[in-house]
Amino acid sequence: MAKLYVKKADSTADPGVDEAVSTSAATTGNLFRYSDPQYIFNLSTKAGYTNPGSTTATPFTVGTWTLTAMLDDGTSRSVNIQLVK
Repeated sequence: MAKLYVKKADSTADPGVDEAVSTSAATTGNLFRYSDPQYIFNLSTKAGYTNPGSTTATPFTVGTWTLTAMLDDGTSRSVNIQLVK
């Protein structure tokens, strides 16, 4: 199963970012759903997130966050997101 890891990059919201609004319920736990041909993960930023192997939730605060998906084949893919509120 693919798993999601989150890490805080900085505490500054960059100007000019577009706001995205989720239309789906948040995923429970840290595993992605697979719907051929894609992995799906709806991340809620209202609550903290607990990385795989950790027992402590990381609260989401304003700034840049790096989301890393560890895939079934051992590869990983990362993306940076901005939280502004």
